Amino acid sequence: MASKRRIIAIVTMGFGIILILGAAGYFWAIHDLNTAFAKADFGPLGIIFKKAAADVLVVKQPSKELSKSGGIVDLYRRNPAAFQADARLFDAWISAGQIGRSTLKSTLPGSWVRSTAEENYLSPDLRRDPWNHFVCLLRRNNILLVISGGPRAPISPMCRDIQVRESELAQLPRGRLLETPSGNLILVLDDKLSATTVPVR
Repeated sequence: MASKRRIIAIVTMGFGIILILGAAGYFWAIHDLNTAFAKADFGPLGIIFKKAAADVLVVKQPSKELSKSGGIVDLYRRNPAAFQADARLFDAWISAGQIGRSTLKSTLPGSWVRSTAEENYLSPDLRRDPWNHFVCLLRRNNILLVISGGPRAPISPMCRDIQVRESELAQLPRGRLLETPSGNLILVLDDKLSATTVPVR
């Protein structure tokens, strides 16, 4: 009986992930995710949705993971602050994706590091992450890193201090927001991923 429940739970979770990715892909395809999710207030249901999406789209440090025992609504009731924090990570994934797509379309391939504070092709509301920090852009040929200071950063990151080799970039997964041990958030895109949300593992 327990194994049957486990199978049902796994199937339900898989179906939920497919629905989340499908919804995210649809809204991203019409370039309206930021308006539809990041700026909208859906209350607890929206926070739960964003947290579930962040579980798929954000590679968090192990210490940030919530206990998986119990239903998702029960987990939210036990720790709404942790769900809200994960919802902001989802917002950061959306924002980084929009910044990355705009940067890949508006800049030339090369080897450079810049801050979104200096980029006129970005609208003022798109230059900052959900914690109001400017974001660093690091480009190596057709590969782009979008780097946010994350929720723990007191100020915007110093972009000139960022050094990443092309060989290191090649090992990072594309399309997923990576949380570093220091709390920075990194999204890696290339020109093939500039118009899609499907993460490449």
